[in-house]
Amino acid sequence: MVNEDNIGGNEKTKEKPIDEQKDEGKKSISETDVIIRTIIVLLVIFIIAGFAIKVPYTIQEPYSEKVPLLYKVENANTHSCGSIFNYMLCLSVSVENIDSEGGTFYVNCNFKGLHRTLTGSDSSYIGPGQTKTLTCKSDTNWGEDIDTTYRITPGTKTVTGYRTVRKYHSLFAEWFG
Repeated sequence: MVNEDNIGGNEKTKEKPIDEQKDEGKKSISETDVIIRTIIVLLVIFIIAGFAIKVPYTIQEPYSEKVPLLYKVENANTHSCGSIFNYMLCLSVSVENIDSEGGTFYVNCNFKGLHRTLTGSDSSYIGPGQTKTLTCKSDTNWGEDIDTTYRITPGTKTVTGYRTVRKYHSLFAEWFG
C-alpha cells in the first residue's frame, strides 16, 4: 500500500520527494538581506560620488608684485658741458617723483652723430615729492650735429593686493566641512 503523504519518498527514511530536496538547497533572500544589500550599494555610490564630484568655491588670496614708481619729467635739455679743450655734450633731465615712496631713478641717454652713437647714463635716489636733475655726458666733437634721446627707468615698490581665486574641493568637504 502506498502512503499518499509521502509520494516519491522512502517511508523508512522519511525522505522528502526530490523536488522538495532541490528547493532546500536554494536559500531565499529575506527582506532584511535586501535592505542591507541596498544600503551597502547606496553607501558605496555615496562614497564614490563624494570623492569624485568637485565643487567650486572662491577665496581672496593675497599677492605682491613690484610696480614702477610714478614720475613726471619736468624738462630735458641738451647743453655743452666741459672746457674748450675737452668739448662734452650733456643731456640733463629733471625728474619729479610723484609717488608715495622713494627710489633710485636711472636715465640712459643716446648721443647719435653722423658716424657713431655714444651712450651715457646717470642715476640718483629721489624721495617722494622730490625733483632731481639727472645728467648724461658724452665726449663729442665740437660742431658735430648730435641727436639725443633718453629713457628713464624708475625705481620699483612692492604692492600687496588681493585677487579672487577659484578653487575646488570634494563634495564631502562641502557637506562635512
